[in-house]
Order: sequence, then structure tokens, then C-alpha cells
Amino acid sequence: METFTVTSNNEFELKSLKVGEIEIKKIKPLKNEFQHLTFPIMVTQSFPNGKIISYPIHPITYYSNYSSLIETDLVIDEIVDYCLYTKMKIYVPDNYPEVIKLEVQYENVIYKINELRILVVKQMDGYNYSLPPSEFNSIVQIFKKDDSPINNIFVPFDVKNDFEYIHSPVANYIIPALTGLNEEDLKQIKRIVFIDPRTNKEINVK
Repeated sequence: METFTVTSNNEFELKSLKVGEIEIKKIKPLKNEFQHLTFPIMVTQSFPNGKIISYPIHPITYYSNYSSLIETDLVIDEIVDYCLYTKMKIYVPDNYPEVIKLEVQYENVIYKINELRILVVKQMDGYNYSLPPSEFNSIVQIFKKDDSPINNIFVPFDVKNDFEYIHSPVANYIIPALTGLNEEDLKQIKRIVFIDPRTNKEINVK
């Protein structure tokens, strides 16, 4: 686990870490007497083309190592990419009497697969999802799972519509079912795209 220190209400440039992507695991104050660390954490990305993206980081949970009555440690589990163009800022109320120094714990993100392509073919009565042979072989060789990927999954239109009415988009279930990978494995794939093999273009699948 790597760490860096930030000062409240001041921007920290992630490019100083000299890595492409990080997964922020925990944020905690360096002074144990500080209580209730529940302040906004903002990430701002400014790209060379002028595009600016700003979004908050939300903790998964709060806890303390030394008292159940206060909350000092934020468990984050958030991936931040494009560190070269990214600044992070942790806000505290203006009426707080002192500057707070906080330790940010993180891990470098190293992906086993940069991009995984899933082929989607629309047929008369539904959609067929499949893995190209190269992607199939990559999953088998890299992850070495007991459960191998499967060749294809067919989802009829009526099943897809009924399922999405009750649950989340069917694509969220197609990916683990097709690849045989669990949630932790899928985090090691940087990007998953759905491709129409007839046009070789990326499509938006819900």
C-alpha cells in the first residue's frame, strides 16, 4: 500500500505520484483526536483539449481504530484514472479552526487486460452475445479459472425486456456469465466494450 499526504482545502496534483491510475483505499487524519471526518472529497480532471470533469468520491463506510463514538477513517475503494491531469481536494468547513493533514492510502492499478471485446449480434428474436476466440483464450490463459468462459449467450427480446423491468440492465449479468469471472477479476480489466461484428463499431448495450 502506498500513501501520500494532503492538506485540507488545498488541491493535490496526482501527477506527482508518477502513475497512470490509482485505487484510493482509505483516507484518515494524521491526528487521532480529530472527530467525524465526513467532508466532501472532490476530484477534478483538466485535459489538454480543454475538457474538464469534476466529481465527488464517496466513502463506502466510516470507522475508527480507537473509538466507536467517532468516525475518522474513510474506506473509499475508488479508482481514479488519468492521474497526469487530475487534482484532488478535501474540503472542511470554513469555521474549522485548523488545517487538517490527511493520509491517503492507495494502490497502483495494474490491469491484466486493457480491453475486452464482447460481440453482440441482433437477431430476429433476440440478441446473441459472444467472445471472439482471442478474448476467450486471453481469459483462460490470464485468469486460469476452474470455470472457463462460455462461447455465447442468447437472450430473447421478451426475456431481456422483462428482466430489465425488474432488475438492472441485462448486460451487467451477461459479462460475468460469459467470462466466468467474478467481481474482483473484472476489476482487473480496464475496459469492456460491446462490438457489432458486422460494422466493427462499439455499441451502447443496456
